[in-house]
Amino acid sequence: MLEILKESEKSLIHRTGLRILEETGVRVRNPLVCNLLLEAGALPDKSDPTRVYFPEKMVGKYLAFCPGQFVLRDRAGRETIVKGGGKPLYYTANAT
Repeated sequence: MLEILKESEKSLIHRTGLRILEETGVRVRNPLVCNLLLEAGALPDKSDPTRVYFPEKMVGKYLAFCPGQFVLRDRAGRETIVKGGGKPLYYTANAT
């Protein structure tokens, strides 16, 4: 199987993403969405009401809800099951 990234590189990307979410946060301009995120455990910025921060524990909690696999169907109805650790898929278009 083609391996583009080593496990240590994948881990570094994941840890860096967690750090960005926790330390830099994300601007959420929709007040309803912002409030939903705060109710779910995101932390508000004290000086910017549109920025929220995602603690690592919160990210882990919600990542656990992600399915282990999902199905893609083409226009003819043929199915491809996409799952973690499965065969890599490559698409040349942006309309997956």
